[in-house]
Amino acid sequence: MNRKIDIPRLREVGRIFFLTLSLAVLTLSFLAVHGAASPLTLTLTYSVPSGNDPGVYSLNMSASAPVTGPIVLYWTINGQGPYQNTTQMTNGNYERLFGCPNPGNWTLWFVWEGNAQYPQSQSNHVTLAGDPNGPPLESSTSDNSALIAAGVVAAIIALGVVGAILYMRSRGRNGQ
Repeated sequence: MNRKIDIPRLREVGRIFFLTLSLAVLTLSFLAVHGAASPLTLTLTYSVPSGNDPGVYSLNMSASAPVTGPIVLYWTINGQGPYQNTTQMTNGNYERLFGCPNPGNWTLWFVWEGNAQYPQSQSNHVTLAGDPNGPPLESSTSDNSALIAAGVVAAIIALGVVGAILYMRSRGRNGQ
């Protein structure tokens, strides 16, 4: 089977490769000159407020810079979860009371999702004791929304690749 090399298509592929390679080199050069974004250190501490019920704690999260923006509090209960709550950090600080109404070990941590100045970072984990007199935790499943979103994105990419292949094949058959 004799196949002719399609010179215009080969040039098109070469241009795309060259542009991609150029963009990668420019990005690496920019990062080398300007440096990557500074890391943000998050520190989570807790205390037991006087006069509160068992399983109630005062959480304090502080950042190494006075940033303001959304942060996500994650927690697991006896290894189940993680559960999450998005809240707002102001000037690098966040403080709140947090109740652990069910018995067991509650592990908590914060995540800064990142911005143009500071990349994503995570605080230390702390483990707190839940209220020993509280109702036992019912079995539940974790939130799988991130896994579902990743699957949808992968499917969209796969469909795009298949569409591009079919398009290139149809151009070849029609002599274009």
